[in-house]
Amino acid sequence: MPLANPSVVAMMNRRPMHAIPANLASVIHPSILQFDPTKAEEISRTIYVGNIASNVVEQQLMDFFSACGPVAYVKMAGDGLQPTRFAFVEFADMPIAQAALQMNGMMLADRPLKVNHSKNAINKPPRPAIPPPVMVQVPTLAAMASLPSSADPMATRVQSGYPTPGTGLAWPVLGNVNPAPSEADSALTRRLRELQAQ
Repeated sequence: MPLANPSVVAMMNRRPMHAIPANLASVIHPSILQFDPTKAEEISRTIYVGNIASNVVEQQLMDFFSACGPVAYVKMAGDGLQPTRFAFVEFADMPIAQAALQMNGMMLADRPLKVNHSKNAINKPPRPAIPPPVMVQVPTLAAMASLPSSADPMATRVQSGYPTPGTGLAWPVLGNVNPAPSEADSALTRRLRELQAQ
């Protein structure tokens, strides 16, 4: 599991994806660009860091690259028993990742780092999905007029012992039955009942 910076990750989850500039798109595999734009956008914000001393930990890398800007994730890889390892660092924004490329050759724990564009995204927990808006279906007057009288919600309520019409129950389309309906409402209600009786 990669080391995450919760405040940066939360900020990223609240914003839309950004378009990938052409110079970065050329580094990303074409099938990823076409079929997984979320992953492609993550790759565009991620750098590869090589020649890392084996005693360096993820938090040290996060602190080191935070000089460029907000770091979202760091994932160390390679055998810790070897003298060097490599890592992937994902930033909050593409321009920050571009600035981090300038750190190529800088020293960390007595080793010059090799910093390049990443060709991979960091495997991490999926971003929480934003739930789609709830769509409420409200019957239209035409739909109500086409219902058989057996589907009359008021008739059902009267048969089942609920209060009778005129005591505050509402038709889905016509509005509240109480207080006394206007002449237009009465005419509409009569017409609706005539249509249902046919």
